[in-house]
Amino acid sequence: AIPQLTWSTFVPWMDEHGMAGELTGPEWEERLQTLVSDWEQEHIDYSEDVIANFLARFTKRELYEEGQRRYQFVYPVYNAQDSLEDTQLVSRNYFEQMAHPELGTALTYPGAPWKLSHTPWQLRRRAPLLGEHTSEVLGGELGLDASTLAALREEGVI
Repeated sequence: AIPQLTWSTFVPWMDEHGMAGELTGPEWEERLQTLVSDWEQEHIDYSEDVIANFLARFTKRELYEEGQRRYQFVYPVYNAQDSLEDTQLVSRNYFEQMAHPELGTALTYPGAPWKLSHTPWQLRRRAPLLGEHTSEVLGGELGLDASTLAALREEGVI
C-alpha cells in the first residue's frame, strides 16, 4: 500500500536521521492541517529551518531517489548538466546531437517531449546564431524598411 502523502510520512523520515526536532509532536501535525495564517511566524520559521537543514544533508540525487522510494513529492531543480545526466532522460534517448557548421562541432539539444510511433518527432535545424534573423523579424514582422534597418545597424542598435 502507498503511504499517505502527509506530514506523518515526512517527519518520521527526518526523525530517522535525528533531525526532526520538535516537529514530531502531535501539535505540529494538527496545526499544519489547519490554516497556518493565524499561527505565530516563529513556528513557521522553525519548521522551515528544520526542514531546510534536513534537506541540505542530501545531494539532489539522494533526496530524489529516497523521496521516490518513500512516495514523497520531491524533485530536484536541475541545471543544464543535471539534465544531461538524468538517467530517465538518458535512457529514453531524449538528447540529440546536431551539427553546427559555424562552430565546427555538434551540439547537444533537447529532443522530443514525447515519442510517437506514427508521427516521429525530429530535430530539423540548429538554434539560430545571435542576430541571425534580426532583419527578417524587424523587416518582415515589424515592417521596417531597408533604410531603417541600415540606420539601426550603423548606430549599433542591431
